[in-house]
Amino acid sequence: MAPSDHFVEDEPGYASSLQNAVELVASRPGLLIVLASSRHPSPDYGWMLGAPPGEDGVSSVTSFVEKPEPELRGG
Repeated sequence: MAPSDHFVEDEPGYASSLQNAVELVASRPGLLIVLASSRHPSPDYGWMLGAPPGEDGVSSVTSFVEKPEPELRGG
């Protein structure tokens, strides 16, 4: 699923990430992958906090913060 209002600056990088996600899910049925990129949390959206990436490059989501406070946003 991809939102209809997204903007992708690096289309080849996005396509590569999608291909990697498809391959990971094929090798690990039941895995849910979220492709996300942001420079910092926004007070308007939720924010996923992740563990360091594993050998396969996948980071597990450790928690979700709804509308992060300024200290998490770096402001």
